Amino acid sequence: MKKLLYSILIIVIILVAIILFRTSMAEDYQPAVRTTELRVQPLDSAANRLGEAIQFKTISHHPAMMDLEAFNGFGAWMRESYPGIFHTMEVDTVGTHTYILHWHGVTSENPILLMAHQDVVPVDQSGTSEWKADPWSGQIVDNYVYGRGTLDDKGSLVTILEACEALIRSDFQPARDIWFVFGQDEEIGGANGAELAAAWLEEKGLRFDWVLDEGGIISSGIIPGVESPVGLIGTAEKGYISIDIEANYEGGHSSMPKDTNAILVLADAIDRLSASPFEPTLEGPMEGFLKYVSPHSGFTMKMAANNQWLLKSVILSTYMKSPSGAALVRTTWSPTITRAGIKDNVIPGKAILTCNSRIMPGESAESVLQHYKDALVGLPVTISIHDDLGIDPSPVSAYDSEAFEYIGATARTTFADENLIVAPYLVLGATDGRQMYSVSDKVYRFYPFMYESDDLSRLHGLNERVGVEAIDNAIKFYIRLISELPEA
Repeated sequence: MKKLLYSILIIVIILVAIILFRTSMAEDYQPAVRTTELRVQPLDSAANRLGEAIQFKTISHHPAMMDLEAFNGFGAWMRESYPGIFHTMEVDTVGTHTYILHWHGVTSENPILLMAHQDVVPVDQSGTSEWKADPWSGQIVDNYVYGRGTLDDKGSLVTILEACEALIRSDFQPARDIWFVFGQDEEIGGANGAELAAAWLEEKGLRFDWVLDEGGIISSGIIPGVESPVGLIGTAEKGYISIDIEANYEGGHSSMPKDTNAILVLADAIDRLSASPFEPTLEGPMEGFLKYVSPHSGFTMKMAANNQWLLKSVILSTYMKSPSGAALVRTTWSPTITRAGIKDNVIPGKAILTCNSRIMPGESAESVLQHYKDALVGLPVTISIHDDLGIDPSPVSAYDSEAFEYIGATARTTFADENLIVAPYLVLGATDGRQMYSVSDKVYRFYPFMYESDDLSRLHGLNERVGVEAIDNAIKFYIRLISELPEA
């Protein structure tokens, strides 16, 4: 017995030694902060111009409902506000209002592509009185620009334009060609905007060294155990599918109910799906995220991240404790719509449940559909894809590339005073960037604005706003991104 206990003790000591050694040897993957001076300063009154941009109600609707006057007006405003850009760059249009701009560099080899979108989501009219400023005014209140689109995505669009205009006025020419795509319908899928732009670029034979669109944010306090603000650079985005589950069962009068009915069948379906969650994983963007963040986190997370051979389950269980964490490590499912019944005393003969899933890289719309079918096998239901729309997750762009390091270093240099760290990230929503894998295998997503604690709730919501200082820093980010771009 003593020999057994002694052997166990030796094994434990060896395991602890290995864990501590691997933890102490954790490599810091953060790109170096550059020491270069900012080539030009942002132009005056940039926040006012963002406010003007907000005043155009470029709302995403069904294409037939598109407000052409608003989009025409916004296009004219861009030309008037940024004359240097539209004098210097070649401009093409696809769809009705998606603009493709081409800024000729010293060489056309290894061009890059920057993206943003003009369209915004609607404002809930019943809640406009709760806004601190009119959502379409672009008014500056207490050093914040208020209005729909300040965060998503006219903030990106205007700060890109501001950076380019400032550089052009200083007679700057980029080291390589830079292309821009400003889409018109990102909020409803991008079919008449970025998708057409990608086809246009591919037809021209263009291949981009890398692409940067909106996506990951900068924020403090969002990563447990990490005190520094973290810039999340999206290397992939989840897919999207909604599933219709239909039950048909004999209805009748509610005074004489049978043991089951169509609604109860769907209740059983919900129970089964709840008992059959998708398996969590740390592969893909999360693997890179842990590599970049763990050296700057508390000891427990650092230890777990660098000893996944033994402690992967600890990491997964930690992320599974919160809805936001769970969404990063597994495909999600949630019931979102139910349709059944016509009268309170009539048992319906048909009931339909719609569930939405956001799909992890490594899975597909087809595999998620099969998961639903497997979980509900034997139930008297029919299962189909809602609206015949299933979007696979994007490919995963490399985070060990020169492109990722350059974008990350630019962010860290811009926000050096805040001691920013960067990390690869899985974007949970959809962006126009997913359309661009036909013209580049390195598509990244980053929104260079410092989010405050309650800004996520403002996105698409009440009192959407962005700080004047944050606008200035975002312009500086794009000035550096463009002016410090290395030669091809």
